[in-house]
Amino acid sequence: MRNEFMQLVSWTVVPPASHIVGRDTIATMTRRNSPGPRAGTGANLRDVAREAGVSVSTASRALSGNTHISDETRARVVDAAQRLNYTINGLARSMSGAGPRPLVYLTYQVRDDAQGDIIMGLESVAKQHDSMLIVSTTVSADDRTSDLIDFFTQQRAAGVVIGRSGDDSPEFLANVRRYRDHLRSIGSPLVFCGRPEIPGEPNIPTVDYEQTGPGRRLTRALTDLGHTRIAFVGAETNMPAQLRMRGFEQGMRESGLEPNPAWMVHCRNSQAESQPVIERLLSLPDGERPTAIVAHSDYIALGAYRAARRLGLRIPDDLSVVGFGDIPSCLDVTPTLTTVAAPFLTLGRQAARFCFDPQSANGTNLHATFASTPIVRESMGPVPR
Repeated sequence: MRNEFMQLVSWTVVPPASHIVGRDTIATMTRRNSPGPRAGTGANLRDVAREAGVSVSTASRALSGNTHISDETRARVVDAAQRLNYTINGLARSMSGAGPRPLVYLTYQVRDDAQGDIIMGLESVAKQHDSMLIVSTTVSADDRTSDLIDFFTQQRAAGVVIGRSGDDSPEFLANVRRYRDHLRSIGSPLVFCGRPEIPGEPNIPTVDYEQTGPGRRLTRALTDLGHTRIAFVGAETNMPAQLRMRGFEQGMRESGLEPNPAWMVHCRNSQAESQPVIERLLSLPDGERPTAIVAHSDYIALGAYRAARRLGLRIPDDLSVVGFGDIPSCLDVTPTLTTVAAPFLTLGRQAARFCFDPQSANGTNLHATFASTPIVRESMGPVPR
């Protein structure tokens, strides 16, 4: 199974800074992508045992923090390990049950800033529990997730956090229940990060951030500036995009406006793929093209910047643009991008707390939703005259 798994997926291990091997001794633990406990010089546990003058089993117990080893023997083994530059294989120990159990994060991709913040939040709590964070990527709702859940259940993961929203289809819900049952068999939780409560599954913890409200408020801000021709650009089946589109629709209707289906378009979440879609919108004749764009992400909003520049439109004089995410590039463009800041670091921390201590993490509430904050900058202006 292990060989099959290694062929199935590549993953990243984020280890804690140190691992206690005795009451008074701390040995730095580093991780190399090797299956056994070998140091950079090639020293193994047998070499350490020989150097310390003890059996291999005694050396193993001494380095794992076994309390039935005398302080003198432990010190001798640790000294030998340090002289030989022996590296404790913390991942192997944790996955075999001999050490802290690893925390696992499964996500569709790790390239954007939001995922980076979530991973940092997960790691910070894992370190507090002397645990490792393992990050793996999957592509679709059940692409490799089932195999990964099986594998990490066998390896007794402390918990599995899934950073993918799903579409609440019957297939998705059936898969979720199967994952939950597998992990429950070893007493470990399944947690979803970045989505609301799963229908019919109140006992599966979820961590989310406000997605509908900020879009509604920014849309109202645009209508207050006189805009009536406002477009929404987002992914078609992506749950965050759907929630943000709902906020856009609410803001329009609260302003007495009906969203125009011709101005609600879909594309992939990238600058490059959103640009031609938005160019087509902005190429409509005067009086028919939108004067403002609400993008479901900052990446799509930056695609609108590219499209406007190609067509000779000025932001915000000719076109107002708002995004979602508050990525660093929002401050690198001219004019700076109006957007929504989401607490992704906090989401990661809360998801990890649900794994390590689900009852005390947030009282008895297994569904945490954190506020998102609209940030008004320079890309939003009055309707063109």
